[in-house]
Amino acid sequence: MLWQGFPARNGQPADAILGQADAQGCDLNRAAYYPSSATVNMPYALAVLGDRLVVADTANSRLLGFALGTMAAEWLTGQPDFASKGDNRWGSPARDSLCWPYGLSALGESVAVADSGNNRVLIWQAAP
Repeated sequence: MLWQGFPARNGQPADAILGQADAQGCDLNRAAYYPSSATVNMPYALAVLGDRLVVADTANSRLLGFALGTMAAEWLTGQPDFASKGDNRWGSPARDSLCWPYGLSALGESVAVADSGNNRVLIWQAAP
């Protein structure tokens, strides 16, 4: 859930919601088996990277990048496309695969992710 500014009162509705079609939605991947650029499954972390919001889409084993103000991701790593999921893309760990990413941190144009299922931390230099 996103607010344009810090909420002014308790219970203030969000200005935007990522991952669901509306405020009543709560199903993983919007009740679909496969994800899309607009769905998430157990998002555990987020970070601001320049003018993008990066989300650890943990149970889909991927990172999503959203341009500020958009409701669907425009950037992806950890999977070959937005409709794919699976720990390490259902294979062995690689430099561009993820297994249960939990924590994110961004600094400048770099983002670090705690790739929990692979017991490692990966650092990416983000594309401009």
